[in-house]
Amino acid sequence: MIIFEQKLKCIMAQQFLYYQVVFNIYILMQWLMYKIEYKYIREKVFEMRFKKSIL
Repeated sequence: MIIFEQKLKCIMAQQFLYYQVVFNIYILMQWLMYKIEYKYIREKVFEMRFKKSIL
């Protein structure tokens, strides 16, 4: 019975680590997407301002 409990704890710990890694990757992806979108939007705004100043 004790061995079974230890195995269960081990499996739960592995699951927890797995979910933590997935969660971290998800957050990282969200952050990267935000950064990329922000940069893209900023470039577009800059282009529009630049074109207006030329016109």
